[in-house]
Amino acid sequence: MKIDDNFYMKLAIDEAWKYQFLTYPNPAVGCVIVKNGKLLVIEAHKEAGMPHAEVNALKAAYLLEYPNSILKMKNSSQDIHTFLLENHNGYFNDCEIFVTLEPCNHIGKTPSCANLLKELKPKRVIIAHEDINKLASGGIETLKSVNIDVSIGCMKKEAYDLLYPFIKWSSGTFIFYKMAQTLNGCIDGTV
Repeated sequence: MKIDDNFYMKLAIDEAWKYQFLTYPNPAVGCVIVKNGKLLVIEAHKEAGMPHAEVNALKAAYLLEYPNSILKMKNSSQDIHTFLLENHNGYFNDCEIFVTLEPCNHIGKTPSCANLLKELKPKRVIIAHEDINKLASGGIETLKSVNIDVSIGCMKKEAYDLLYPFIKWSSGTFIFYKMAQTLNGCIDGTV
């Protein structure tokens, strides 16, 4: 693990915190892309059903290099995936991608982030925390299957703190808000 890894992962974690609970029932996830030692973008997953953090970051990074690309008009995760797969031209090969949660490995409301990264072949993917969701996990193996350098556990405790509501919700024990009220609507014991 490089010394800079914690710095970049902290940026990803801090960005993800801005969207905590807005992504429900999905976890809040942040992503940072560094190219040749230069910070390109800091992004996050912003809303359930919308592009994941990795997709938002990949789109933003691509648009830095190609600002007039038709990609800026694409908003659905599927459209962004398709565009990047067809037009990346190796742009991400010298990139390091820092993500707070293992890239998803399944197709749900959005395509698989792990499969997108597998095709884009970044130099390195640094993951803070493994995905505990059995349906979405497996992204690490997908990336390693094409010899992408994968590091796991950078700032894992901080990522766990970020993911705690999602982890608890996934286990069926997370309560967002609880309030006791009498039948007449009283909540403080007075009438």
